[in-house]
Amino acid sequence: MREDGGLEGDHWAAIGLGIGDLRTEKRATVSGIRRSGHHRREYGQYADNVSTSSPSSSPAALIPLPLLQWIDEHNDEFSGPVSNRVLWPNSEFIFMVVRGPNARNDFHIDPGDEIFYQLEGTIRVDTIDDAGTIGSQLVQAGDLLLVPAGVPHSPMRPAGSWGVVIERQRSPDEVDQILWVCEQCGADVHRSTFHLSNIETELRELLEGFAADETLRTCPVCTTVKPIAEPFELDAT
Repeated sequence: MREDGGLEGDHWAAIGLGIGDLRTEKRATVSGIRRSGHHRREYGQYADNVSTSSPSSSPAALIPLPLLQWIDEHNDEFSGPVSNRVLWPNSEFIFMVVRGPNARNDFHIDPGDEIFYQLEGTIRVDTIDDAGTIGSQLVQAGDLLLVPAGVPHSPMRPAGSWGVVIERQRSPDEVDQILWVCEQCGADVHRSTFHLSNIETELRELLEGFAADETLRTCPVCTTVKPIAEPFELDAT
């Protein structure tokens, strides 16, 4: 991880290079990021389908996008408890780049599948099974993780980590849920149900609203107040 927040990582330089290239030759580095060639690439005019929540335009369709270069150029645009950016807001897929650290102690319930691909660093993804048991998976650089529809999940991203999450847009009759669980007694502390239309702004507003309201954070069963989520740090053990 570079001091300016950009990406490093020869171990995943295969993105845009090809595995054979990765194994047989060294590639030029621009500002610490390995590229798909020796020079920075122009990736075309920006599309008109601009996300109003994004501080800059979205990449155009039908033009190859050098993802690592895009991340390097936009790494200062990631902020908030989720720290995510959507690349093509008008696509039928939600393609997000997500930067750590995030600050979450909630579980997201998506009506569709989600695919995690970890670019750099290791993250932890907590899930709740049908019996209500919380389990954890470590997702390392180069790993893929499929989270099936309806599974409560909590991606915990430490500083220096970068990943991609792919999911689909919601149909008009579908809803997402954000669930907070009491660490003391296991009861549901609060549950928000909403129709998701802008994943950059809506998740952030829900998480910040919960953090600001102690009444919402108070368990209705044991009255334990759920703490405000802090930037995640991965336990080295």
